[in-house]
Amino acid sequence: MPCSVPVDESHLPPFDVGALEIDYGYYHGYRWLDRDRCAADFSFGHGLGYSDFAYDVPSLEGELSQQDGELRISVTVKNLGEQAGDETVQLYMGCLETGVERFVKELKGFRRVSLQPGESRDVEFRINPGDIAYFDPQAGDWQVQSGRYRVYVGKSAAENDLLTAEFSVADSLAMEAS
Repeated sequence: MPCSVPVDESHLPPFDVGALEIDYGYYHGYRWLDRDRCAADFSFGHGLGYSDFAYDVPSLEGELSQQDGELRISVTVKNLGEQAGDETVQLYMGCLETGVERFVKELKGFRRVSLQPGESRDVEFRINPGDIAYFDPQAGDWQVQSGRYRVYVGKSAAENDLLTAEFSVADSLAMEAS
């Protein structure tokens, strides 16, 4: 699904039928529900199929700093069903230590994988510092915060559909002596 359907109407932003203009601000969709800790009946990314898939805990390799580096995130997905099927593996990321208003998590990538019954495959994502940057209106530029981040990998934006791992972003990467 390209949207989130909340459990209750009260979990939606206010709506004024007579308004000529409405500003919903920074939050909407799964980001709105995450901020308010509300569940969805159908989460962003939710899909239906004829098979069931299992995910291993994501593994992380590499390092990121505010200026450079690369983080490789991989997860093994297995088709547990008796039918061939497609699964859309989704990658979300969120900054755990922030002094600015940021989303709990943001979609950073997705990959579609087709698997036969019993087949498994590794799915990999590559992240660089620009992928975790946020726009700072005070500075008028994109910023990358150092600190702890969480990776979420799964089949939708719903908390119970996601597996997590954590990593840190350094101010700079240590220089190797040659």
